[in-house]
Amino acid sequence: MAALRSLLKQLDLLSSRLYGLPGYLRLRLSKQLASRCGSVEDIDKFEAHRNDDEAVRQVGEAATDEVSMMHATSMTSDAELMDDIPGAAENAGQLLSVLDTTTAGAVVLDTELPPLEIAQNDEDDLIGLAMVCARIERLRCRVEKTLANLERRKGAERSESLRWLVWELCELYKRETGKSVTNSAVSKDKFTSEPQSPAGRFVLAAAAALRPSEAWMREHSIWNRGMRARVLNKGGLKRAVYFAMRQYVAHHSLSSDPRGRSKRRPVIL
Repeated sequence: MAALRSLLKQLDLLSSRLYGLPGYLRLRLSKQLASRCGSVEDIDKFEAHRNDDEAVRQVGEAATDEVSMMHATSMTSDAELMDDIPGAAENAGQLLSVLDTTTAGAVVLDTELPPLEIAQNDEDDLIGLAMVCARIERLRCRVEKTLANLERRKGAERSESLRWLVWELCELYKRETGKSVTNSAVSKDKFTSEPQSPAGRFVLAAAAALRPSEAWMREHSIWNRGMRARVLNKGGLKRAVYFAMRQYVAHHSLSSDPRGRSKRRPVIL
């Protein structure tokens, strides 16, 4: 949680530096960002997180380029106004990159994905900066909510890395096959606690391929007393994949229309 607190503080600092720029410098920075920004559409939570994360790096690089040009053209006072932005972006990016998988997974999976709220502005030239600021603000809000959730949470740590892997594999299956992800543990009218649907068999096979060898498990017997090691054994992995897929299917059924197509929330312009 300490890492999230530091990250939240750094994202707050970065946002304040961006919003504190005078209008003419916001315009210069926005022109730098216009060619770097992608679409406002995100395929899923994972892509949204990657794009929001990338926005932090993009604004740092754009500000660095602007500061260099200002120094080169003797615009020293303007360079000083923007000089704190590259450092704030770099620090935020470093904190994002060192989040452990449990914490990063909580940010992605355990928070809602709101639409990008891009502020209205009469000047189209400011759309590049507005989009980046919207992504950074969405990331900041999700970090803040994750921190609040973790502070309230009680009990043992969940196997977050496996859940992240299962959700990514489900997205891969859906994207490559064009078929919906379903989850079932019933075979010959009997409950098996093991994925039996086509998507489930694919996800389980991929997850099993990453399981440590029996020799490794024997050599690291201390882990056999922990929850994570129990998940890695054959029976534990099957059950863990089944329940992670059940969460995935339940989550996506809530965000789909009756015909099974994902609803996209409108972007606020």
